[in-house]
Order: sequence, then C-alpha cells, then structure tokens
Amino acid sequence: MRLILALCLSLASLTSAYASETPAIRTLTADEIARLKEGDTIVTAAGRTPVRGEVIGLIRAPVDQLAPILVDYPNITRWAPATEDLVVVGTDGDATLIEGRTVLPLLTDRTWRMRSRASWQTLGGKRAFVYRFDHVPGTGNINTSFGYWLLYTLDEDPAYTYVRYVANADPGIAIPSGVLRFVTSRALPDLIEGLRDRHAVLHSR
Repeated sequence: MRLILALCLSLASLTSAYASETPAIRTLTADEIARLKEGDTIVTAAGRTPVRGEVIGLIRAPVDQLAPILVDYPNITRWAPATEDLVVVGTDGDATLIEGRTVLPLLTDRTWRMRSRASWQTLGGKRAFVYRFDHVPGTGNINTSFGYWLLYTLDEDPAYTYVRYVANADPGIAIPSGVLRFVTSRALPDLIEGLRDRHAVLHSR
C-alpha cells in the first residue's frame, strides 16, 4: 500500500498464526487537529522486529464513503503505492483472503497472502470502521504482517474522517536504513494521500 510500507509495514515475524494489535483511537490535541486539517500527517515508527509504523491523517469526507475504498480489493492498486497484482483468492471463516506483491526499490519484490476482516465497531464510545489484516503463515516470501485501518467521524469537526493506519512487519529480508527512513517520511503519508485522492476520483463534484 506507496507500500514499501506495505512491505516494510505490511509484514511481521511472530510465531502466532494470528498475530494482532488491538485497534485503538489515538486522541488528538487541538494543535494536531489544526495541522492535520492543513494536510499534514502524524507518523511514528519503531525499528525493531517486527518493524512497527503508523500514520494518522484527516480526510474531508464521510466515513461511509471512505470505508468501501479500503475493501474494494480489485482497485486498491489504483491508490496504494507499491502494491501490485492484488487479487481475492477465497475466504477463511469471516475473513477475505487476498494475495499481492509489494514492489521495493533495489530489493526483491515481496509476495504475500493476507486475511482481511472489516467491520463496524464501537471503540471508546465512538462508531468506527475497522479493517484488520494479518499474514497467512507460510505464504509468499515474507515472514509475517499484521495491522489495521481505523476510520471514524471526528468529534471536533464532523466534516472530517479520522484515519489511522498501523502495520507491524517483518519482510523476511534485511531492509536498509534508508528504505526505513523513506517508509517513515514518505510511504506512510502517501497512503493517506492515496486514500484522499481515490475518494476525490470516486466522489468528485
């Protein structure tokens, strides 16, 4: 998803077949909200194993219009950078199984199969759309990956949707520090921008 990130950050090496991180809303300050309304993002990353990255942004659009974009699998490659060849291959209980390829500059492409689960939930008293993903062990050429997208209507200004993307990843290869810096500074924010642009294409007036 400009997924050098979905690679660095769509993969993670844990022994559990269903590694996960509980989705949560991170409270924003008034100053942060003002920044995000200007198009800025809040990005954090931790270079451990698995690598963990996250980005928070605000998009001036309804949650009900943004949520379907996340699970429109055939068209994810139109807005998620570095993601290629994404296809739906079946189901696993309540999960949709998707396969794809992440393109990394100067490195071997990463391939993967993920379980995707999307639902409306109540988090901290707020109605939120949560899309969770986790790697199917033994598939592709990554070690593993898990994380989530979280969307909800911003209380302080309902014209905006709060968007949080979190990914934990172990791509199964050594990632140069320069690539990790790129993921932090560019690829994570580009996911928010890609989602914003895709919405504009679908709902332009």
